[in-house]
Amino acid sequence: MLIITGWTSMAQVEFTATPTRDKIAINERVRVEFKMNVAGDNFTPPNFEGFQVVSGPIQSFSQQWVNGKSSMSKSYSYILKPNKTGKVTIKQAVMEFEGAEYKTVPFQIAINGAVDDPKDANSQEITADTDIHLVAEVSKANPYLNEPIKVVYKLYVANNTGVSGWNEIDSPKYPDFWSLNIDNRNAQVKNGNYLGQPYRYLQLREVVLYPQKTGELVIEPLTLDINVEVPTNRRDFFGRTVFKTVSKTVSAGSRKINVKSIPTAGRPASYTGAVGDFKFKVELDKAQLDAGESLNAVVKVGGTGNLKLMELPKLKVPQSLEAYEPERGNDVKTSISGMKGTISDTYVIVPQYGGKYILPPVEFSYFDPPKKKLL
Repeated sequence: MLIITGWTSMAQVEFTATPTRDKIAINERVRVEFKMNVAGDNFTPPNFEGFQVVSGPIQSFSQQWVNGKSSMSKSYSYILKPNKTGKVTIKQAVMEFEGAEYKTVPFQIAINGAVDDPKDANSQEITADTDIHLVAEVSKANPYLNEPIKVVYKLYVANNTGVSGWNEIDSPKYPDFWSLNIDNRNAQVKNGNYLGQPYRYLQLREVVLYPQKTGELVIEPLTLDINVEVPTNRRDFFGRTVFKTVSKTVSAGSRKINVKSIPTAGRPASYTGAVGDFKFKVELDKAQLDAGESLNAVVKVGGTGNLKLMELPKLKVPQSLEAYEPERGNDVKTSISGMKGTISDTYVIVPQYGGKYILPPVEFSYFDPPKKKLL
């Protein structure tokens, strides 16, 4: 193991580069893993001169709490195939953490002539690395504040590989977002493509997010421990391929998004944070009252947008009318596309004296992201 360490105010930083083997044949493969114990950014691999990158980068992330202390591991793995014999140098990888730059130590791999029976070190593990991928598909990288984002986690599995089960090691908490997991228990395995190759995939999880802060936000990774069924070179009594179960940790990796603020130019005083496409109205159940009667005034907004997160405008009445605290009505459904439905505030209004009264107008405004306008 090759390590460069540095000290932060909190913990020692370790950034390592580890090959599965330091001697291979020209017709074999090797896996190189770059691993760090911090959430480093701007990872830059070496150019792998003398090798062909068969697969990678394959990202993995895990975090554990032991006795109240947190430890984490983040790695980038590459499957390499040599282009020439001799000693080939894997140069430095670079990453940044808290403003400092860290580098791995260069190392050499000896490449020998071809062998009749090429064997890759940890060949089943390499197969699992190249044939299993967990991907987070994010619908928007630059949303507005309170504009919905779809996050779909897909597990891609090569056609010659199977999965017998998995456990979640780390589940994203989505800080700085309003979030809702969408029920997809009936999701079916489908055929698709990953990096131009045919794969089967399953949508493991669908989440809708509403960012609650502006600026750069991070969508935390989903990390799974998967039991992978990979083919071996052995055959059973009937000549069928024997499969081996390999445990593989895969991560969708963290995703960064940049959240834009709602424009302030021309923002009306009636704006209370609504983002979407809405219809607004105020309804009275009576226009004429007898003595001792009351009426209901309903302030209602319907459409698609951040219905559960916005404020309704307040109904103001003349002093000679008494209005009680409104009762909130909520008929909102949330799908992977976001919130849709209606919300309302119902006011009970009681006149204190006879006569004619005029209720002042109620104004409502909202921001429409596709139009980039306050309406």
